[in-house]
Amino acid sequence: MSKKCKVLVIISDQLRADCVEGALAKHVNLPNIAALRKDAVTFTKHFSVTNPCGPSRASIFTGMYAMNHRSIRNGTPMSDGITNIAREMRKSGYDPMLYGYTDTSLDPRTRHPNDPDLKNEEGLLPGFREVLEMRAQSSYPWRAYLKSQGYDIPDYAHFYDAISPDPTRPARPDDPPFYGAEHSDTAFLTNSLINDLSVRTDENWFAVATYIRPHPPLVAPAPYNKMYA
Repeated sequence: MSKKCKVLVIISDQLRADCVEGALAKHVNLPNIAALRKDAVTFTKHFSVTNPCGPSRASIFTGMYAMNHRSIRNGTPMSDGITNIAREMRKSGYDPMLYGYTDTSLDPRTRHPNDPDLKNEEGLLPGFREVLEMRAQSSYPWRAYLKSQGYDIPDYAHFYDAISPDPTRPARPDDPPFYGAEHSDTAFLTNSLINDLSVRTDENWFAVATYIRPHPPLVAPAPYNKMYA
């Protein structure tokens, strides 16, 4: 890149395309995405090249089909010899900052067999600097934030359990979790991103924000849990 600038890449996980453009778009209220579309370009015939989410994200970061990068399922390592967007941005003088997660299983040929990173399918794509860790199986900064807000946080295995507001009946799929919308994982990532980038006014930067939503587990805090049947 000959001219330095500020670059922000936003990725949401498993958002249905027809909620943005298509049959469901008339019924689903997405004001922030609508605002982005108004000030940008929408490719209405653009398709994800593979499922599930991990291989699709690998294709986004490498620019390759799954048959080429060969990370064809979650947990399948990707060769360290393949370049990616973070490594290429480093060549252009940027510090690639990650807010969220990449879900990358690392090449075992580059690590000691006892390296704990080899036992985690939610590893960091080589080249990125993990500014905010929001891995689905850990998310320690968010958990610490919820505790600081006064929540009695449950075991992490039950973070996304729906909780019945009526103790006399079992929880239903559209009941909310224990945290409020203003403290959700999405809100926490967004606020952290905005706060951090707000003081980087005198520098050029490259940042990627990856949201797990609307990827399962399918739970939403109020009032979003009741917006649609």
